[in-house]
Amino acid sequence: MFGNNFNLINPIAFVDVASTSLELTKARIVRISVLKFSSSGSKQYKSHLINPECDIPEDASNIHLINNEDVKDAKPFNAYAKSLSKYLSGCDLIGFGIKRYGLPLIRKEFRKSKIYFPVRNRIVVDLMQIYHQVEPRNFVAAFNRFVGPDSPDQSNPKERVEGMREILKGQLRDFPEIPRNINEISRWIKY
Repeated sequence: MFGNNFNLINPIAFVDVASTSLELTKARIVRISVLKFSSSGSKQYKSHLINPECDIPEDASNIHLINNEDVKDAKPFNAYAKSLSKYLSGCDLIGFGIKRYGLPLIRKEFRKSKIYFPVRNRIVVDLMQIYHQVEPRNFVAAFNRFVGPDSPDQSNPKERVEGMREILKGQLRDFPEIPRNINEISRWIKY
């Protein structure tokens, strides 16, 4: 499954959610997918379309390609909550952005369904955090990527803000999909 370099103690579940919004307070799940591996090496995949019981905004549909028509006959999350909680029982959880977004959203849906979903005694690994650890997303890394290896003196504020300008110039040079004015950039990064 993962090769000889990975020791699996508990079952692990790779979890992905698609939702109605990136704002946790507004978001509802429209799809949940789980790839589960047991310590013996067997794997199971489950995925459910979920009726969020609200409209799916076009911006969200453009990201995950699920629209209101797709979920009109789907069951709401509470129809799956009990079996999903049991299915994930004892599993450590892995996901991309799971700590910041996926797990809080899942827990919110379980609470709405009045189903207990414990996270205590589970390991939660966020693949985005791993990615940022091995490929840092900080000022020095951005400067090195978009300008060159001679990053400015971090203690010199003028060099730092000049460096920010150089980073933006490099991003605009390397990524033609970035809009060319600040208002459009602001809307673009919000998805």
